[in-house]
Amino acid sequence: MGHLKEVYGNYGNKVVIMSIDIDTNETNETIRVFKERYGGEWIFASGPDVGVTYAVSYIPTIYILDQQGRISHKNVGATSYAVLSAEIDRLI
Repeated sequence: MGHLKEVYGNYGNKVVIMSIDIDTNETNETIRVFKERYGGEWIFASGPDVGVTYAVSYIPTIYILDQQGRISHKNVGATSYAVLSAEIDRLI
């Protein structure tokens, strides 16, 4: 979350961040409470099918998509701000 907050703070309207909860046992209320507790001004959603569609088997998994919606970067596990910003800089 910290790295995503940093990306959001530094790139603002140049990027869209969406956190998707793929746990079918968690409710919209659970997501709302998580967002309030840990912050994040971006989109939070629930999408169990997204995990299947994008073959997410570990949490967290980060995808960066280009302007055409193609996956340009995927990382499983913690992703540093340096990695995220380098990929974003390459795309914008």
